[in-house]
Amino acid sequence: MAVLLLLSACSFEEEKAPVSVLDRSDLFTQVMLEGYNERDYLKFSRHFDSSLKGDLPEPAFFAFRDTMIKLLGRFVAKEVDHVEQDGSYRVVYYRMRFEHETGSLFKVVLQPYWDDHLISGFEFAGGQPASSDPPDDVSGSP
Repeated sequence: MAVLLLLSACSFEEEKAPVSVLDRSDLFTQVMLEGYNERDYLKFSRHFDSSLKGDLPEPAFFAFRDTMIKLLGRFVAKEVDHVEQDGSYRVVYYRMRFEHETGSLFKVVLQPYWDDHLISGFEFAGGQPASSDPPDDVSGSP
């Protein structure tokens, strides 16, 4: 009876589909951006490696987040743009939409750790204003 239970447990483990790096990146990035929206450092940094957590401690997160909220607004949506391999790192680029800007490129760097990956870095590159209104006339002419 014990052998039968052990065998069924083993077959259950083998049936689990492997999670791709892109799936992990999507989940990790989504959680990170939800933490950004919620001003929740623990959620924002949940999938960071120890080096990135050291580079962006909680007080620095609040300063970064408050500045980004003024510039971009809250995170709205993301879409994978492309994926690159850089040595042992996997780099996933997303096209982002925020309240005040769309088309921002967001780079997420994942480093393998044992059977998992963690976020080792991230970077924003600007996009276009999200508004479809024409730009204000700043030329000074009537």
